[in-house]
Amino acid sequence: MPLLPSNYLSLTYGGTVHIIDDNCSIHTGQDICAKETRWYCEWINNECDDKDWFLTIIGSNTQNNSSDQIKIGVCNSCQDGFRYGEDEFDHPNPIRPDFIDMHIDRFDWVGISDNHGIMVESPYFSSDVRPISEVEDFQAWNISAEAYNVLGDVRLSWSMTDEIESDLHLVIKGEAYNLKELASIDVPNTSLDNMVLVVGDIYSFLAPEEFALSAAYPNPFNPSTSLDLSLNHSGNVNVKVYNVVGQVVTTLANGHMNAGYHTLTWDASSMASGMYFIKVETGSNVAVQKIMLMK
Repeated sequence: MPLLPSNYLSLTYGGTVHIIDDNCSIHTGQDICAKETRWYCEWINNECDDKDWFLTIIGSNTQNNSSDQIKIGVCNSCQDGFRYGEDEFDHPNPIRPDFIDMHIDRFDWVGISDNHGIMVESPYFSSDVRPISEVEDFQAWNISAEAYNVLGDVRLSWSMTDEIESDLHLVIKGEAYNLKELASIDVPNTSLDNMVLVVGDIYSFLAPEEFALSAAYPNPFNPSTSLDLSLNHSGNVNVKVYNVVGQVVTTLANGHMNAGYHTLTWDASSMASGMYFIKVETGSNVAVQKIMLMK
């Protein structure tokens, strides 16, 4: 456990050290109270404003007799790096043989210290609060959990201090769940690793790193063929098919496409056999594929 300033109060309960304050909640399964208070949560009392937003995600087994939670937030006055009080260490507290331990994973923080000299020794946190970003398309929190002796699914539910304008998704095994439209998700206890909470544009988060157009398949073809298009940015996309003399024979797409993965398909049933070219243009990116229609 890191060394804490003298105006903290700590209790050892069941082999776990808890840092507590009478104005703040603590991450533990036990009922503990105290009357001493000070620096630990002064940022909540003095620095947060109406634009600040917090989300609590609760993991419980489907019988609701074992649970744990994490807190994520964005705050005008918060700092991007580690600061104890904004960011709280995860303290698993197994008061029963079957329990769930949820945490936010910050491996990039291990070994660093905040302005009070508190060092990060473990990458697992129960709370991670960040500054509000006006520049980035999204902010993402890596989340994982362990379910010890828990049979069946783990139910993830959530509550927010207020509505947020940004999109809000939880990505599990590549599938994005809209938390504004759902109240809970039942997740197999084997799928609790590598979850991501995304605040902002989910398409930008899921977007590939580079623009790419795959080879057509099948090729040669009759009567249709498909290509996979990877867009690393949202924007206007123009896709046309040309014959060998440079004439446009059809337009497959001409409009806005979200960043991500798309499939383009051309049905050439009404076209004559021969060579054609599919050209994709978006921003400064251009790609061309040669295809052969054989009837």
